[in-house]
Amino acid sequence: MVIRPWQVSNKEADLNSEKVQIWSAFFSKENINSFLGLLSTAEMKRAERLKDHSTASRQIISRGILRLILGNYTSKEPKDLVFGASEFGKPYLSDPENSGVFFNLTHSGNMLLIAVSAGKQIGIDVEINDVKVDISGIAAMIFSEEEQITLSYSTDPFNEFYEIWTAKEAILKSIGLGFSYPSNRFSVVTSKEHNSHLRFLRGLPADSDLTYQTFSPSEGYSAAIAVMQ
Repeated sequence: MVIRPWQVSNKEADLNSEKVQIWSAFFSKENINSFLGLLSTAEMKRAERLKDHSTASRQIISRGILRLILGNYTSKEPKDLVFGASEFGKPYLSDPENSGVFFNLTHSGNMLLIAVSAGKQIGIDVEINDVKVDISGIAAMIFSEEEQITLSYSTDPFNEFYEIWTAKEAILKSIGLGFSYPSNRFSVVTSKEHNSHLRFLRGLPADSDLTYQTFSPSEGYSAAIAVMQ
């Protein structure tokens, strides 16, 4: 899994050589003023409505970096890009000329990840590894019974919890449903070699044929990416 700093996207944003590319950023290293002029009026208003200043700043930085990266793929000015959103809120490029460029972004803690794909729907999730997290409580809410049993027998429940959690969220984002679909209706199974596959328990759309991979993008973070086939 190759993860590149977003600043080099102007040199390496080429989906002809790779099916999926992942770009990273750390909020602590970014200056919000560099991105203010890139956002649309609607994006700025959404950020202004956020009561927490840190959350608003990260929203602006995330959207600004996304626009810069996608501008490199589409050869368009970042500010001129127009976004739409699906019924369940998944963003996409609304310009028909760019209909084959798919993307997804996620952030947690200090890290932002943006995945871009040519012709395939994708989902990505990152989570900061919080030692105070209530593993059993969260698993009871969002994991399937099979996953909860797997976790209870795990020799490394902390890391396995984050692998399952990020995989489930990436999968739901890739099929465009997010957590509008009950996450306990399907199970993810990860092999020791991290070559991963998906087993549906019931109810996911029949065309949800995908692969996923879990990985650590930086120390103290867990992530997963899912790609529709």
